[in-house]
Amino acid sequence: MGIRRVLALILPALCVAACSQDPVRWGNVRYSLARTASAPSAVDRDSSNAADSATEILIPDPPRCRSSIRLARAEKTFFAVWWSLRKDSSAALLTSRSDDGEPWTKPIAADTTDASGRGCTRPAPAIASDVVSGYVHIAYFAEPSSGAGVFYVHSMDRGESFHAPVPLVFGARPSNTAVSAEGGRVAAAYEDPNSSRPRIFAALSKTMGHIFELKLPVSEESAVAANPTAHLRGTKLEVSWTEIDPADSTRRRQASRTGTWK
Repeated sequence: MGIRRVLALILPALCVAACSQDPVRWGNVRYSLARTASAPSAVDRDSSNAADSATEILIPDPPRCRSSIRLARAEKTFFAVWWSLRKDSSAALLTSRSDDGEPWTKPIAADTTDASGRGCTRPAPAIASDVVSGYVHIAYFAEPSSGAGVFYVHSMDRGESFHAPVPLVFGARPSNTAVSAEGGRVAAAYEDPNSSRPRIFAALSKTMGHIFELKLPVSEESAVAANPTAHLRGTKLEVSWTEIDPADSTRRRQASRTGTWK
């Protein structure tokens, strides 16, 4: 058999094997009781935790929704993001920065397109700051006139300005989000606003958030999943969430899944 014919038989099989591999090699879902699950640190490079009361007071924006304030840290610099209410109960997504204990800077608008009347009942945004690139990353649910969904914005100049919002997924159901970044990689986890029951997805970018090339399910389709967190370090991506018993919403457990992002 000639070499060309051998290659013609072997190469398609090799391509099928290589091309069928998932871009993220996920491990099994792990579980623990929600009340015993270890909580993430209050402020990290990626954080989905509310700011403390002192920070709420110091951030210069009286109309802010206090429960929506989220923080991230890059060495001695802290970044904050929150929803700021307008008179019609729509909101602008604002950010501020504090360098080495200095006062918070004048708020900068990251997104002003929300047109809903939800007031402060809207999901809080998620924020991450990356020491490697110096970028600030924000994932959030918003309802602009062009269509509700999960969006992403980022700043390349330490929160001085933000690029135009990038839609990750359109859908009407309000969704909690999480975001993490390192170098050129960005991972945004979110409650899918279109699933028949709440499910966690991840949107992945290798271009510093300019384009999200992949959108993948993370939680099982049969589970009710909410409140994601995301942690990206190198090629290791960990997404955690709360699973809720559909027959008894008071019964919850913490779930997480770790994968290698090629």
